[in-house]
Amino acid sequence: MVMAKEQLQGTLKIVTGFFQENFGLLVIVSLFFVGGFFFGSVWTEKQYSQRQATGGSDTGQVAGQVTQPSRDLSIAGLVAKAQALGIEPEALQSCLDANQTAEKIANQVAAATPAGIGGTPSTVIVVNGVPTELIPGALPLEQIKQTIDKYLAGEGSTPNTQLASIPAVSAADHLRGNPDAKVILVEYSDFECPFCERFHPTMTQVMAEYGDKIAWVYRNFPLSFHPNAQKSAQAAECVSQLTDNQTYWQYVDALFQT
Repeated sequence: MVMAKEQLQGTLKIVTGFFQENFGLLVIVSLFFVGGFFFGSVWTEKQYSQRQATGGSDTGQVAGQVTQPSRDLSIAGLVAKAQALGIEPEALQSCLDANQTAEKIANQVAAATPAGIGGTPSTVIVVNGVPTELIPGALPLEQIKQTIDKYLAGEGSTPNTQLASIPAVSAADHLRGNPDAKVILVEYSDFECPFCERFHPTMTQVMAEYGDKIAWVYRNFPLSFHPNAQKSAQAAECVSQLTDNQTYWQYVDALFQT
């Protein structure tokens, strides 16, 4: 018992001596960890603020930071949403199985990439038929409205040569609004992209407020790291092929709804 007590006292003496001799070092190490945590927190907050300011877009460059959508975009889910709009499940399934619309989607991606589009959503502002500005990310409603108002007022409508590869809006496009509008927003989007999901109600509100003053065109840009994006885009194009523009947009709305 006495021996154990002496051993304990000896151990405490060694520990106390260590702290006394290395107090300065321990303070420096503590400051290092506290400082690292502080600056890391500041950096994270700055990055988050920048992402919020630009609206955010899905590029897949940062893994694990994008929340996956809760929507059912499986083949069964795609067919069920189409059936709810009165489309025969067999017809949609046949179109998907034959990849009837895959080439159209590939062409849209191929034309958008040289223009600097690499993430979704990306929106090209077309003024009087000329691609003028590229807006990356899911911008808030007020920022989108400021951009639209600028071009409706005739300000800043200088053509952007980098956007030369963007195809002109035509009857082959899926368009909401006035096809003859001065300002047309051409959105390149991915049905599985969570930022696109957030941006879709914004664009719907924009159309409700501006009416025939503008138009909204939806084009496909499925990202390869989203497993259901390609088939979702094909399903939407199949719906267009099987029905009409109005039903297509109803299907697009349904795909973005939880």
